[in-house]
Amino acid sequence: MRKAGFIDDRALAKRFGDYLLCHGVGNRIDPPEAGGGVWVHDEEHVSEVVEQLQLFLADPGAPQYNRARDAEVLRAREAAEQELAGERYVDVRSTWAESGKSRTGITASLIVVCIAVAIVGAQPDLMRGFDVYRALRFYPPELAFGTGQLWRLVTWCFIHSGLMHLGFNMMWLWSLGRQVESIHGPWRMAALCCGIAIVSGLAQNFWQGPNFVGMSGVVYGLFGYVWLQARYAPQSGYFIDSLNSLILIGWLVACMSGALGGVANAAHVGGLLAGAALGSGPFWRSRRS
Repeated sequence: MRKAGFIDDRALAKRFGDYLLCHGVGNRIDPPEAGGGVWVHDEEHVSEVVEQLQLFLADPGAPQYNRARDAEVLRAREAAEQELAGERYVDVRSTWAESGKSRTGITASLIVVCIAVAIVGAQPDLMRGFDVYRALRFYPPELAFGTGQLWRLVTWCFIHSGLMHLGFNMMWLWSLGRQVESIHGPWRMAALCCGIAIVSGLAQNFWQGPNFVGMSGVVYGLFGYVWLQARYAPQSGYFIDSLNSLILIGWLVACMSGALGGVANAAHVGGLLAGAALGSGPFWRSRRS
């Protein structure tokens, strides 16, 4: 803040301050008893304000300085915006501290089920030869509905093709899923995962057939949901940093390039789009406003 001059009359000081504000120049003018200093917020405006002050003092009653009403509108708008910004402020540290104490039962249960399926699948003797993969694998809609085994539209997500596949998905499921569950509760988390699983499975089945496994489609759906919520509704408490976003997008692109072999790319993209669509409410509200 820099001083651009002096005004020793209270009424004239307010009149000139209103004029500056309406021209986009942030300012503060001290009362006469405090010296009547004219202060400018941005240094780049100092020379302009010095010149305008001389013109104003030469003819303070000129009509172009009648901006009191406009200035009050601007001040009211600025106060409202500051109040809204205060309401939207989220202390990330306290949010995560609270989320650690919040409900994460659905997220934890999904992880436990995926690990249990991996163990039983690797050691079928534990379940007297029960083929867990065969019991949970995806069925196309016509077969799932025809046999009444609708759970297969979702349970294929619990099967993984190896430790790396399992570990990668569980890490992101915990990171993203606990946010959804702690903020919106277990029912929203369960419904979101089921919906994304169905959409991503149908997308992959349409693209390459029914032979695919893994929670990746759900993970990318949760990513799309959290990203849009964090971007357009920061007051909600959702958060994902740029590095993690870059990792997930980079992995998606790497998989689609074919360099990593056979990957259920349609499930990834379908899940991402489904999650983004389900989390897009704040985006559309911001467009309407």
